[in-house]
Amino acid sequence: MPPNAPLILRRLVAEDAAAYAAHLLRLPVEDLRLRFYGAVEEAWVRGHARAALDKPHAGLAQGACEGGLLRAVALCPTVQGGSAELTISVEAAWRRHGLARALVARLLHEAARQGCDRAVLPLEPAAPGLRAFALACGARPGAGSGDGFAEFAVP
Repeated sequence: MPPNAPLILRRLVAEDAAAYAAHLLRLPVEDLRLRFYGAVEEAWVRGHARAALDKPHAGLAQGACEGGLLRAVALCPTVQGGSAELTISVEAAWRRHGLARALVARLLHEAARQGCDRAVLPLEPAAPGLRAFALACGARPGAGSGDGFAEFAVP
């Protein structure tokens, strides 16, 4: 159960890369394997965090901060032709408290401001909770993809 400290939802910027990497490294190893499609080392995670927040569309990154620590992150590491790829990470103790839903809503509004009309969330069969989350948030299964991704309409 998370502490009762106040949470701050905010846009993430390049200077948040170290905090984002620390957040990812607090996730269970299996979550990292699912997220990055295999085993990853700490140096790789730190490089990913720097690259993800140091892009022209880095405004498409939202975080939930508690006591100076990022506890949940939603970001779009790839934006092409009006479509954004969405990723979500929430530390175990902070799951099922509405953080991912709030961050995704903020991220979709920012994506619309940057000209996107859809966002896709890659899904893995080993993560059925992510699929259930996406559908509960109004996403629909990607056309012809089976369970490969969920598609969010950008408001």
